[in-house]
Amino acid sequence: MDKQTKIQFALGAGLVAAGLVVEFTLHTDVTRVMGAVIATLGVIVARRAFRRMRWGGRK
Repeated sequence: MDKQTKIQFALGAGLVAAGLVVEFTLHTDVTRVMGAVIATLGVIVARRAFRRMRWGGRK
């Protein structure tokens, strides 16, 4: 696993964590949706890193 994939994993996990914090601590509808969007982007980034690691190359 190269350095870029590790950074992408860390970024994805950080986005998921930040999104969940925003979603469950702030109590307005807009911030809950914003937190869900941030968490979803984190999942997408982490999934791309996992695929890169699994297939062993850049995609």
